[in-house]
Amino acid sequence: MKLNKSFKVIHNVLSDSERKKIIKNVQPFLMNSEQMNVRYNNTILYPGKQTNSLLHLESEFVSMMEKILDKILKETNLDLKIYRSWVKWSNGKENQMNWHSHYPSHPVWAVAVYYIKTLPFFNSGTLFEDGFVRAPQNSMIIFPAHLLHTTPKYPFPFVDRYVMSIDLS
Repeated sequence: MKLNKSFKVIHNVLSDSERKKIIKNVQPFLMNSEQMNVRYNNTILYPGKQTNSLLHLESEFVSMMEKILDKILKETNLDLKIYRSWVKWSNGKENQMNWHSHYPSHPVWAVAVYYIKTLPFFNSGTLFEDGFVRAPQNSMIIFPAHLLHTTPKYPFPFVDRYVMSIDLS
């Protein structure tokens, strides 16, 4: 498989109990932008709530990260390693959108986004410059790291969205 401008979707990534366990275990790791204290030209770089980018090294997540990486390796037939990983929480507000890419600021080749908890039709996927790529809850998309993308906004601020981003080298 060649990831140039294509997307790979992987379904049924984890069991329902494993997916819910991530949401429970990630709560103490989530920080708002002030807690993360990362700005560029006085602009908040991480809107919403997010963990640090070394989540795959935390003991609570190691076994699940190994399962996720195994799925990626089986589906892509590529020799990939996790460079960084984190979970992002959002509730659909426009101020939580953050257009970005993962390359060249980091030495990564591809990005995997695992949709831990989403709302069908509204936030099950990622918004790219060329449009919205849908992926249901408990699925994952893999795409080239240079593509500009963001969390989508949606009209239900009472619905929490959790995604895990994984930079792959």
